[in-house]
Amino acid sequence: MTQQQKSTIARLRGQGMSYGEIGRRTKLEPNAVKGFCYRQHITVLAQAAEPGVPIVAPAVPGLCKHCGAPLQQREKCKPRKFCCDACRRAWWNAHPEASQRPAASKFVNCAYCGKEIRGANRRYCTHEHYIFQRFPDRRAS
Repeated sequence: MTQQQKSTIARLRGQGMSYGEIGRRTKLEPNAVKGFCYRQHITVLAQAAEPGVPIVAPAVPGLCKHCGAPLQQREKCKPRKFCCDACRRAWWNAHPEASQRPAASKFVNCAYCGKEIRGANRRYCTHEHYIFQRFPDRRAS
């Protein structure tokens, strides 16, 4: 990608043009344009201050979300949010609402003992109860 193509991409993206349109004008693949914009933090906001001026997103905060320690960001990698695994685990344990995973909210009763268990596709609370229910002769006397 030439320097001229890079400046053209930044200018056109600042005007609100799509990756495909920019790719056709610069004779580049849309994914190459998208990757360049991502790496350079070039984005388009609905209310641009001045038309024709590319809006550069603020740099990724260089502090750990949990302890506030400075982070070393690596090129061509996803931006780091935590300084170590311990901070990552502690932050996620303290902020379970930030997870985008759906909770397993269906409660059923174990078919053997009747204990309430959580899980959409479970019928028994333990494997041992499954065996006892399926093979009654294996129960401990």
